[in-house]
Amino acid sequence: MELIGLTTVNIVDMPMGAGKTCAAINYMNEHVNDKKFMFVTPYLDEAQRIADCCPYNKFEQPEVYGNKLNGLKFLLQHGRNVAITHALFGHFDQETREAMEHWGYTLVMDEVAQVIDSLKITTKDWKNIIQHHAHVENDCVVWDDLEYRGAYNKYMKLAVNKSMVYDSQESKLFWSLPVDTFKTFEDIYVLTYMFDAQMQKYYYDLHNLNYQYIGVTGDSINNYYFTKSHIQAPLRIKELVRLNTNEKMDRIGKNRCSLSRSWYQRQTGQDNEMIRTLRNNTRNFIYDICRKKSGESIWTTFGAYQKKVQPRGFIKDFVPLNARATNHYGDRSCVAYLVNRYLDPFIVRYFGRRNVVIDQDKYALSEMLQFIWRSAVRNKKPIDLYVPSKRMRTLLTEWIDQQESI
Repeated sequence: MELIGLTTVNIVDMPMGAGKTCAAINYMNEHVNDKKFMFVTPYLDEAQRIADCCPYNKFEQPEVYGNKLNGLKFLLQHGRNVAITHALFGHFDQETREAMEHWGYTLVMDEVAQVIDSLKITTKDWKNIIQHHAHVENDCVVWDDLEYRGAYNKYMKLAVNKSMVYDSQESKLFWSLPVDTFKTFEDIYVLTYMFDAQMQKYYYDLHNLNYQYIGVTGDSINNYYFTKSHIQAPLRIKELVRLNTNEKMDRIGKNRCSLSRSWYQRQTGQDNEMIRTLRNNTRNFIYDICRKKSGESIWTTFGAYQKKVQPRGFIKDFVPLNARATNHYGDRSCVAYLVNRYLDPFIVRYFGRRNVVIDQDKYALSEMLQFIWRSAVRNKKPIDLYVPSKRMRTLLTEWIDQQESI
């Protein structure tokens, strides 16, 4: 089934559990002989699942020839179907893109990729680079001395790959996925939910990359398939989510910036009073209120603060904040979401000055829903939920009510 031309990206924007991956598998199995596929997923085990479900496509994962990127290049140069992780996708270079373009690959991306991030570099190093080795052209850092070998090699590689961006107004450097990586593919299918809240959408808008929304039709009995119509059924979960109602436990997140990354940065020391309170609240919620043992709950915070926050007895129940596209925790009925999400303000301002306005609240809600859906609620089972941030809790309850009213 052909849905798009060569320059359009298909956004398969459907709720978690709507059959997006199954529809993608059926699509790939329908095109064994006339398309080359690259399937990109957050996890290696999901890449193996694709290989198992598409036996005639003979999906391969790259071996390490010095590094995995070299292994991937070998497979692409020989026109093999590949299943890789998001992490590897972010390292593509010009040689990788040329191999893909030669064969005309179709990209199937399970969940959005990281497309931009702040670069850490000292002011002194940046001055040396811009004075002696590179210049800025249309926000892109261009490396002048291609024979250079020295302390700035990693920055040279970024610049040569067109993935080093400079915001002159704030003297800020970013890593950004080269848009040519997406333009190299013949067809693209992005499997996600609430795409209009995500960074990849804003990135497409910034680079004027066309995209259209499509849907999924079918069910677990008749199987799932892509469809041109994009109709989303509401996610009615009000009866399944039992939010913590203990006001004392929620007090820690009463301010708009409480539990944000900057809030955590201000709480220094393992025995900081606020951190200790949050840690005790989380254990109280999981162990005393929900009556769960280790292996029956999931909780999260920013990775840098995991060890400070981890509740006694539930260390192994930690799940990374950006977890998505996995069913491994579908039996967990107790969830603690201990963060207040905001995008990097430098990135928000950079996009805003280029007429791409980012909705911080919508982004935060989207990220939270992705995490909550790792739990038993994805299987339509009830969960107990602790969201101490008042801002995040309000976003969630308003969204739940909206879904009920549709």
